[in-house]
Amino acid sequence: MTLTVSAGGPVAEPTQVVWAWKRAESLPFLQAGRHEVAWFAAELQIDGTSFRMGRRRNPLHVPEGVTRTLVAHIDILRRQPPVLDEPLREAMLDALVTVAALDPAATLQIDFEPRRSERAFYGELLRQLRLRLPQRRLSITALTSWCWGDRWLADLPVDEVVPMLFRMGREGWAIREQLAAGQWPPEPLCRQAAGVALDELPPGLPPFGRLYWFAPRSWRVADWQTAQQSLERWRSVDASQKRQ
Repeated sequence: MTLTVSAGGPVAEPTQVVWAWKRAESLPFLQAGRHEVAWFAAELQIDGTSFRMGRRRNPLHVPEGVTRTLVAHIDILRRQPPVLDEPLREAMLDALVTVAALDPAATLQIDFEPRRSERAFYGELLRQLRLRLPQRRLSITALTSWCWGDRWLADLPVDEVVPMLFRMGREGWAIREQLAAGQWPPEPLCRQAAGVALDELPPGLPPFGRLYWFAPRSWRVADWQTAQQSLERWRSVDASQKRQ
């Protein structure tokens, strides 16, 4: 197997993970042992003082043997200020443990974009979740600003941080240029995995160990082919930079 080199040393070619979001999805192109799926399992919705959990409604078809990750999305509706107190945290913990029970062997990934004032609540939620699920592999998605400038992730008790390298706003062009030049995120926790979108592919990427693919529509075979072509292009760019 061809090897690439990460900031932490040599690793195998990246593990490719398809994000299967809320839509109906059929992923026959995924291969057990080579690819994984991170599927939207539930949404935890906060609306002022109220909280509810909704589970996936649409079908998901994945080949047998493909490793799965459970994704729990947290959404604050912001129609009124959220009340982030202890009762809410306990209710959310109970909900996340319920989601984790859907597949006891799967990684649990939390997808949430807390505002600065909500970070303490989120950090404590993750710490309490780790106590509830001490053996479970925990993953979180991350805004790129958390990895490049506004860094606050160091003390979070998670096994994986996945910076979302798309929908990056005004700073996006500069980050894409750094990635294309083979530069890693300044935050070490953000160097093992990355998330990219098919409709906003960067010109180049360092060799992350895990690569999450997001599609803005239901996945098609042609989309997966585009993903693989992009990965080959990034490998070529990275190899060329190493020869210089």
